[in-house]
Amino acid sequence: MFGYWVLIISVITGQITRIGDFGVLTDFLIPVYLGFWWFTRDKHKSIPYSSTVFLVVIWLFYLLGNLLINLNFIPAVGGELGSILYWVRLAAYMSLLLPLIDYRSQNPERVDNQLWYMVFISGVILSILGFVQLILFPDFSFMAQYGWDPHQGRLLSTWYDPNFLGGFLGLAAVIILSRILVFLRENKVWREKNIILLSSWIIGLGIVVGALMLTYSRSALLAFLIGVTIVTILISRRTFVLVMIILSLIVISNPRLQTRIQGAIQVDVTASLRIQSWLQTLDDIDKNPIWGIGYNTIKYQTIVPSELNSASGRDSSLLTLWLTGGIIGLGLFIIIIFNSIIKAWQKLSKSSLERTWGVAIIGGWALILVHSMFVNSIFFPHILIFILFLLL
Repeated sequence: MFGYWVLIISVITGQITRIGDFGVLTDFLIPVYLGFWWFTRDKHKSIPYSSTVFLVVIWLFYLLGNLLINLNFIPAVGGELGSILYWVRLAAYMSLLLPLIDYRSQNPERVDNQLWYMVFISGVILSILGFVQLILFPDFSFMAQYGWDPHQGRLLSTWYDPNFLGGFLGLAAVIILSRILVFLRENKVWREKNIILLSSWIIGLGIVVGALMLTYSRSALLAFLIGVTIVTILISRRTFVLVMIILSLIVISNPRLQTRIQGAIQVDVTASLRIQSWLQTLDDIDKNPIWGIGYNTIKYQTIVPSELNSASGRDSSLLTLWLTGGIIGLGLFIIIIFNSIIKAWQKLSKSSLERTWGVAIIGGWALILVHSMFVNSIFFPHILIFILFLLL
């Protein structure tokens, strides 16, 4: 698992270690990691069968076949190669399931514990780096010349984007909260012997939630609210009431947060552009709803006016997948999610750590699906590498 920790470190460094226009550092480390795992693993042992891997392979090959059929219809020069490389990147990220399943089959509890700490440590460090950024660079306007949005007074950390970062911090908070609540409820003896460790988890959760609030991302806040609701209802309904009171007090004490939430209710300029993107996407889907236009070919298609805010992408992961992969590609992906949730539900009656992941997976998918309605977060590399944890 050491190699996977290296991948996580590259995620924490975010856009700081981006390699020009070629992608983030994680994109280049994944093939190295997969190659190292393949050549060092015990060849006498086969990788345990997983229904998730089976479904993912079918989905990936369908997207590839669909893309190859659509290549002739891409008008942009070089669009064919660019679209194929996007598929290769997706396949590489999804291939990380193989070593994770392999390692987990050898020692499930150890791997589950490490995966949880990967989320915990990543969330806390990114949050702390975000606080530093907010102090040193509260005005991000100077980065507009490099293509980044000129955010002001928002926590961006090393990802340079409050919406994607907020989505991850929400996911991290839900996973961290799941373990805290499960262990508080089921492990009284463990709790008494490990009060310092438990306290560090609670402090870490507070840091992550505090950073999430300072992103002022409405999509992330809404998704977090849904995820927390699912987690607390599954574990303790009384905790749900307590969490809602705490979140309400945070909102009341932060005027800017109140303004952001009010802007969502009243549909401000940003929300209006997002609705416009949804409607435009639905219109484009209607032209080819069954097969789509080919995986990740949107930026190479001239189907959207260049002045539209979402010309190079769409503000919804599922709508984007429907547009590019057709209803079949979308349907296969939804089956993968349902398969994951069913497996997670079965974990709810097992050991504390497995129950933790069962609750976290169900709450995590609820959060991700809500968040991905507003930004294309499911296929964002730095988030995708953690979404894989929900598929185990």
